[in-house]
Amino acid sequence: MIRLLLALSFIQSFATVLLERGLYFYTEERLAFTDAQNLTLALVFGLTYAAGALGSHKFTARRGERPTLRAVLLGLLLLQTLIALRTSPVVVWLGFAGIGLLEGMKWPIFESYLTAGASPERLAKIVGRFNVAWSSAMPLGLIVSGPLMASAQPTSFILLAAAIHLVTLGLIAGLPRVPIHLAPDHPARPGPEKLRRYRALMVSSRWSMLGGCAMMFLLAPLLPTLFTDRLGHAVRWAPGLSSVIDASRLGAFVLLGLFTAWRGLSLPLAVTAVGAPAGFVMVLFAPTTAVALLGQAVFGLCIGMTYYAALYHGMVLHNASVRGGGHHEALIGSGFALGPAVGLLGIAAARGTGNLTTGMALAVAPFLLLCLFASLRPLIQLYRFDPEPDPCPAPKARGPYNPVSNSPPTP
Repeated sequence: MIRLLLALSFIQSFATVLLERGLYFYTEERLAFTDAQNLTLALVFGLTYAAGALGSHKFTARRGERPTLRAVLLGLLLLQTLIALRTSPVVVWLGFAGIGLLEGMKWPIFESYLTAGASPERLAKIVGRFNVAWSSAMPLGLIVSGPLMASAQPTSFILLAAAIHLVTLGLIAGLPRVPIHLAPDHPARPGPEKLRRYRALMVSSRWSMLGGCAMMFLLAPLLPTLFTDRLGHAVRWAPGLSSVIDASRLGAFVLLGLFTAWRGLSLPLAVTAVGAPAGFVMVLFAPTTAVALLGQAVFGLCIGMTYYAALYHGMVLHNASVRGGGHHEALIGSGFALGPAVGLLGIAAARGTGNLTTGMALAVAPFLLLCLFASLRPLIQLYRFDPEPDPCPAPKARGPYNPVSNSPPTP
């Protein structure tokens, strides 16, 4: 079943990125959307994605994972077919909002199916394979979307996504109605001390992931302008140039899946908490194509680390439930919304300053500093009171430290 789920994750990610990232190139090129309109479209998608992720647990608890997944895929198929056949600004706005809601519900179900019943050691490998599966499809989807948009049927990239959902509907028949999880008292479940440490690491990685997703989806609606207008590349090649983020994130997933000694360590999370904003700034204000590509590589490697750590620690703590995956995906959706919101503030600030670069810097800097502080704080506390890389023995008399209460609140 794992192989089937990994294959489905690959093709579903391919379908997702065709619209989640490719649609902004279509709206900019074919519907003449401005940066502000694309950012608002991304904001709407992020809000509905977060709502779908948070609600996924309630639906699966009532209907079961497989029936819910079937309904979600059918809804995606219908909405994407509608957008492809009746493309207009109104249909795009409403349809994309609905797609965001369903995409947010879909991924927690896949994550629960994949990780249910796995020990923490095996779960680290499964999460790695899952990350490689979905992330390897994203650069391919972006590369394919450009030529399809430039073809005689420019909405064919949307129809391709709909066709993938149709195929997936037939393939999920082999999944059990409900995945089987480890019992709470199963010996493979971590002890209280390790769970407390993992909670602190989850808090840190989730803050970094929130910031990374926000930065990612601030960039996504702006990359068409960056590569076509500012750097002078044709629309046929611009989506492919913007896929370096995804390729480097895939590289991070491969390395982290092969070498899992990072589990329980705070240093890798501290490095990526600083590296992600640095790469983002390089891309956002890139004067040349080379700087834009290098910044994408740095940014992609760092957000790969934070995503992997957040999903792994979250699924261990929540015993691979849809609720755990829903919280993870809701944070991603919140980032989808926060990034465009910050971008819109930057555009508004640019009207006052008369310079887009200055306006964006004024809007982005406070948000980046907040996420950096919130992600580093639990790591500093963890290092001060419990410096061992992965403690398993009985609790030591070191004072009243509790990573749960002393860390920023988790969503």
